[in-house]
Amino acid sequence: MTARSFRLDLALLREGIEVGWEFGAHSLVELARVAEYIEREVYTAGSLVGGPGGLKFRLGNPPLRLGAFHRLVVSVDGVIVPPRSATVSVGGGAPRALDSVSRSEPVELLPGRGAAFTVRPETPVPVGALTTVRLELHNVAIPPRVWLEIRDRVRPEPTP
Repeated sequence: MTARSFRLDLALLREGIEVGWEFGAHSLVELARVAEYIEREVYTAGSLVGGPGGLKFRLGNPPLRLGAFHRLVVSVDGVIVPPRSATVSVGGGAPRALDSVSRSEPVELLPGRGAAFTVRPETPVPVGALTTVRLELHNVAIPPRVWLEIRDRVRPEPTP
């Protein structure tokens, strides 16, 4: 465990205590339940593919509004991908670089509108590698930050 990850874990613990104190312990149980559901249902299983354009993965169309996010951070195997090297396309729209996301122009993840991500890590990930992709979503409202970790084997990009 690095000092940075320990600080992040402590920050998460502090946020959890604050939510529990302000809204009651039942709110923490519900947050955990929703987080498990999102982790299990939001990532489109098997969508992690690699090719010349980098890694691609999809989030499904959740039946709940995930929210508006003013910052998205993607890391691959623990290494943060620069925001200029990652894009998101919501509902089949044009890809948008993550460095263009802001409070005034957030990314909204809405029911029925999936999202496709493309990330270009500085060190390419080979096809077949078991890889962990972490997507941090910094919400405009509450909770301020949620994340999703995907652990999947990189599949080859389909040929046209």
